Amino acid sequence: MPTPAEAAQWAPERILELAQAKAALHRELDAMRSEFASVKHQLEWFRRQLFGQKSEKRAIAPSPAQMHLGELPIPASQPEVPGKTVAGHTRRAPRTDFAQDKDESALFFDEARVPVETIALANPEIEGLAPEQFEVIGEKVSHRLAQRPGSYVILKYVRPLIKRRDSIRPVIPVSGGAQRSTRCRNSGKETRQLWPSQSRVAVR
Repeated sequence: MPTPAEAAQWAPERILELAQAKAALHRELDAMRSEFASVKHQLEWFRRQLFGQKSEKRAIAPSPAQMHLGELPIPASQPEVPGKTVAGHTRRAPRTDFAQDKDESALFFDEARVPVETIALANPEIEGLAPEQFEVIGEKVSHRLAQRPGSYVILKYVRPLIKRRDSIRPVIPVSGGAQRSTRCRNSGKETRQLWPSQSRVAVR
């Protein structure tokens, strides 16, 4: 550090040079102060992010009037749910061919309103047998619904039920159009079998 006597002997150029150096040091010091303030501000922000409180992390005190779920009162009885009355109904059982019914005495038509044509069927089992070799023990009767131009008719098939004297089991004949358990109808002059789904015709 020069003394005042030594500084008085300096040349003007020396004094100007020292003055410029001092001004440069002041400018550099101001820049460093500004940078330090910026770094300090960033450091404080990071410190608050890591260790400080945030609004979204802040725990809000519950209201004293608010109850927890486990503290809700349980009703003594459950409320009755209103019901809806449904009208009852009965389904009709699917009908099969009446020739397959065990009880054929219950006819599916009114004999007083529908004409009945009886057809006697021959028993092929008695061909070649003498009358003393068999006996007629009953009849097997089945009905078929047939259609004729403008009307309906019931075909009544009568099949003799025989028993051979030299055997134990009775013999039931199977013949022609009566061997299928379906009803038939007459189209023109020829009679053909009618499927069960087609034979459910109300006879009036």
